[in-house]
Amino acid sequence: MKSNIAMAAVVLLACGGNTPLEPKTTTARDDHEQRRDPPDASTASVASAAPSAPAPEAATPTFKSPAVFTGTLAGKPFSARSACVKGTGTEGIALVEIFDADADLDACQLPLVVGARSFAFRIPWKTDATRDFTTCKHDPQRGAECEVHEWLGTQPKPRLQRWVNRDIHPKGSARVVKAVNGKGKTARVSITIEEGSEKLSGEIDVYSTSDFY
Repeated sequence: MKSNIAMAAVVLLACGGNTPLEPKTTTARDDHEQRRDPPDASTASVASAAPSAPAPEAATPTFKSPAVFTGTLAGKPFSARSACVKGTGTEGIALVEIFDADADLDACQLPLVVGARSFAFRIPWKTDATRDFTTCKHDPQRGAECEVHEWLGTQPKPRLQRWVNRDIHPKGSARVVKAVNGKGKTARVSITIEEGSEKLSGEIDVYSTSDFY
């Protein structure tokens, strides 16, 4: 018996006499932290470069095309950005439409942007031909010779466009600087309007939508 106790004491002394440490208890949180992979550098950079939430839509629409000339038409500012010409069904007479927005020139139509406007007028289609706006008339059968369009949106009911003034005849005129015949070709016209607060003057390229007029 004494020999056994002596042997146990020798064993304890050989181990340094230290009491064994209790095993550390690992929680689920610690285990998750230990096994979680470090963030990928490419993922971190993409996250930091992620765009912020889009800004609210501006009240005033913006357009890609710069203004060619600016002025006032039918009581509102007007910035001519694009123009097209198409046939009218009357030989030798074309309809020129100047837009203050980025229009679909192949369709020669006012874009569906609230507030977008255009000025359309009929004119003999040949180089150096002129049109006196004071002579513009509105014919119920043939339509207006000069008119202003404006897109008002779909409220209170859908309307593709509104004729703000179908009997507009301001003091001024238009001239065909260069006439063309052929779809996709580029003509050029100039206009001058000056009557009271109505002032609009300049030249602009005109996209041809027809092969002949």
